[in-house]
Amino acid sequence: MYKHIPVIAIACAILWSQSGCLSPITNPPKIMVARSGQLTVDGQAVQVEQLGKKLKSMGVPITAPILVSVYKDMPRVMESNIARPLIAAGYRKFMFVTPKEVVVSTATITPTVSSSSTTQTTARASSSTRKQSSRTTGL
Repeated sequence: MYKHIPVIAIACAILWSQSGCLSPITNPPKIMVARSGQLTVDGQAVQVEQLGKKLKSMGVPITAPILVSVYKDMPRVMESNIARPLIAAGYRKFMFVTPKEVVVSTATITPTVSSSSTTQTTARASSSTRKQSSRTTGL
């Protein structure tokens, strides 16, 4: 009576993995919004209304998480304008990502030899700043 359960479980797992739930997207699209309002997908200009159709034509499954890079002070209205065509096309997992500040410091130690034959150590530090943060929608 119960001897077919392992076969059914394996069949369900195979079907579930083929639906895109287990298989991650291997090459996610790079979606960016410039300060000018220009929307690009992998470097190609796209009208906001066509975003969902463009992702589907690229083969992006509706279960894939979508990251949209936006500038820091982008109005919320523009986020809504971008979200509408994504939702209409069936995408529910998308996130708006903005720059966040990250400070990185490194130190370089250089030994120097003085005239009295003792070794002195000189340390130089440098820092760089990067920005990135995220606003989550639809997750």
